[in-house]
Amino acid sequence: MNRFNRISFAEFCHWRLPTVEQLKTLILRDIHPNISEEVFPDSETWFWSSTEFGSTDAWGVFFQNGKSTHYLRTQRLAVRLVRTSQS
Repeated sequence: MNRFNRISFAEFCHWRLPTVEQLKTLILRDIHPNISEEVFPDSETWFWSSTEFGSTDAWGVFFQNGKSTHYLRTQRLAVRLVRTSQS
């Protein structure tokens, strides 16, 4: 994430991980997988959120079935960055 901010990815430099609740807003319960693959391709894996669980874990979301759970932060999960709006 720091790398994306440092290089001003897509001409922006306020990228961050979304919270688990923000990721869950992308879940579509009436389709499988539970996300629009047109809008979000390559969503067949777990994605990190910024929401911590204790001192060593953070929450992840799996869009194939809409589930979420916590993992050790040393696990390798994908990220879907969001941008903080700057007024």
